[in-house]
Amino acid sequence: MFILTNGTIRANDRARDEQSIELWSGTQKRTVTTTTRIIGDARAAAPSVTKGITSVNNLTAAADGTFAAVRISFLGTTATPFLVLLRASDGAATQYILADRFGDEAWSPARPLIGYTLISGGQGIPGTPTEPKPVATIRDAVNGAVLAEVDGRFAGWSPDGAWFYVATSGGLYARPLAGGALVRVSGIGVPVSITKP
Repeated sequence: MFILTNGTIRANDRARDEQSIELWSGTQKRTVTTTTRIIGDARAAAPSVTKGITSVNNLTAAADGTFAAVRISFLGTTATPFLVLLRASDGAATQYILADRFGDEAWSPARPLIGYTLISGGQGIPGTPTEPKPVATIRDAVNGAVLAEVDGRFAGWSPDGAWFYVATSGGLYARPLAGGALVRVSGIGVPVSITKP
């Protein structure tokens, strides 16, 4: 089980300092990495001062425990939030995914692949906002390769990890991980999980 420690707590404040990610196995525990190490990497594009503004959340892990992912943002700044993929064996960050908005992270039940939604747009030129565009993305945690990008929200994995699901305004679709056409599963286009618990 991966645990995000509380670090230094301040009353009524989402930001924390000195947090770490730990791997617990029975009564044994070890530190995988620290937020200081994650944000200290140049790929994080962190602001020069991070004390008291670092918000860490949404810790998830691959089914086999070889990788974990966590979201980090910097409160009250214009720094871009990111999702970082971490190798559990040594805590090394294999990938930093910087984006203003992302979500729906879920790991494949079969291998260390993570699916998530990136949302671009919605900002536009003042007075002419663009429509936000969600893109379901599948990424290999080992080498960082993007295996698929499909318009819509990422909505889960098949129990064997051979298919992934995408929710659009037109319905819920399935697509083989190996590629191919989307197959409509339902007329309801909300991001739901239809994987085994």
